[in-house]
Amino acid sequence: MAFLFLNSRRLALTKAVISL
Repeated sequence: MAFLFLNSRRLALTKAVISL
């Protein structure tokens, strides 16, 4: 579960970087 949470956060971060 924790892994999924961290992965989700990482995905959101990557999305934000790509958006920039």
